[in-house]
Amino acid sequence: MKRSFGWIRRLPSRKYQASFPHPARSEARVNAPSTFTHRSDAETWLGMQERAIAMGVRVSPEEEEARRPKVHTLQEVYDRFLTQRPQPLALSTITGYEQDWRLRILPH
Repeated sequence: MKRSFGWIRRLPSRKYQASFPHPARSEARVNAPSTFTHRSDAETWLGMQERAIAMGVRVSPEEEEARRPKVHTLQEVYDRFLTQRPQPLALSTITGYEQDWRLRILPH
């Protein structure tokens, strides 16, 4: 059955990829952020995108990416934990934390 909006294709992995024409750039497509196990899920996603465009509430993929919160690595969180504290840690505490980090967390 031909769709009135967007495309759904079955990938070699047996999952479904949904896409639709980019609203601002006619030569480009907007792919779903992930693939779908069931065709009906891909159809639902396309339907939601079509309605959002019709209502004028859909944001571009570029805006979606900019709105997504930055993901921090565990190393970044650990470094911030050690350096941005209201009160400095005792040297023995820092030494213990660094040893735990090196022996228990980094190897994994």
